[in-house]
Amino acid sequence: MKKARWFFLVLILMILLIPAGLFQRAKNYYSDIDNRNLAELSSPTDFDTLTKELKTYTNERIGLRNEMIYTYNLLNMKLFGVFSHPDYELGKNGEFFPDIIENQYYDAYRQTFVTALDKMNKYCEARGIKFYLLFDPNKISIYPENMPEGVNYTSQWVEDFFHGCDEIGLTYINNYEYFKEIKDEVKLYNSKEDVTHWNDMGAFLGCNHALRVIQKDFPAVEENRLEDMEVGTELIHTLQNSNYVIDETVPKIEMETTWVNQGEAEGAVLQKDSTFANFAHFVTTNEADKVKPKIMAFEGSYMYGGNHHAFLIRQSSEYITIHNYRNVLNLPYYVNVFQPDLVIFDVAEFVFAEYFFPSSIMGNMIYMPGLSELNYPQEALDALQVEITEFTPEYKRIYADVNTTEYPYAYVEFNGKVYDMEILDNRYHLITLSANLSGADRLKFYFADENAKIIKTAEYILP
Repeated sequence: MKKARWFFLVLILMILLIPAGLFQRAKNYYSDIDNRNLAELSSPTDFDTLTKELKTYTNERIGLRNEMIYTYNLLNMKLFGVFSHPDYELGKNGEFFPDIIENQYYDAYRQTFVTALDKMNKYCEARGIKFYLLFDPNKISIYPENMPEGVNYTSQWVEDFFHGCDEIGLTYINNYEYFKEIKDEVKLYNSKEDVTHWNDMGAFLGCNHALRVIQKDFPAVEENRLEDMEVGTELIHTLQNSNYVIDETVPKIEMETTWVNQGEAEGAVLQKDSTFANFAHFVTTNEADKVKPKIMAFEGSYMYGGNHHAFLIRQSSEYITIHNYRNVLNLPYYVNVFQPDLVIFDVAEFVFAEYFFPSSIMGNMIYMPGLSELNYPQEALDALQVEITEFTPEYKRIYADVNTTEYPYAYVEFNGKVYDMEILDNRYHLITLSANLSGADRLKFYFADENAKIIKTAEYILP
């Protein structure tokens, strides 16, 4: 009996001391199972706040916490059929869903979003650029029949949103309706692995749907073919951001490309939001693909994740991918740098939120009219001082000295392209790729008054 008591005493001490000895004290410690940094201690001045912070800090940083959570979840699932995870919910037929949010509505925020889309579309149209909205639906909107018991989720707002897009004449790729049509033919989202996004087959079909819409304006674009790719499967052992065992076999599509990313140097100087800073610029090395359009895409995790934008890159001569969200609200800047043939605004259903697209910015966007929208007559400017400097080896900066108060709009034209100029240090300036200036022999400037009438022009002969 004494040995038994000593054994249990040692066991209890081990249970208490080992987690304490493995206590995680590191600063900014990231937890995969929580998908965030664990709690930190601040310097609270009142006792109640200190008590709460200490409790949270201890609970989150105790040693073997992940192992204990894993064991708890496993036993709940095996013994009681109950699944517990901070990021996922278990639905019917063994289907996992992201943590389900409350029902959303076509509210004032989403109406502001449509108004912003209207401005972007009109800005591109005035410059001969096609603008497409690519919509990526949530898994729960496509498979509501597998929702957990007691969840009454509706995606009616999506249909209202597209009705708003119809009213402004926007061209969009509606993968919401398309996926509902084909969901019984092919698995578009995995059952457990990364259920926040489509899987490889969903990405392949969603991008092909986009290409069919784009092909109406750009006939050189073709749908991708599975026979041109390596199609297989991959076994995923554990749930993303967790060590929860799932052992799920998921589709895997791999492909060869002849597009080279030349964007590392460019990305360092672009005006990207520091939170959303992904960037790449792919250029084809295949002569046959050079007849395809130059595409600029604002992308989120549906496209970046799993390298899914490769399905679109294959149908371009050049493909500029810019991290979405706040960057797309600065659309004119990127249009003037890259001069694409078309713009794709890729947006997921779950990112219609202030954090990603602030309404204060969307509601106050003012874009310059296109040169083709301005009224004439015009007359030559007596003199214009022009300066061209090297911003980086990849970029040039063009300055034009005029009275920016008298002429609130300014444009410069070269190599058949028109660029908006911006005011910097009381001078008009433009940052553009050095390659855009290659072969140009002259620059033509247009200056307009506040009534959008072109009243002065000037030419500058390049040395």
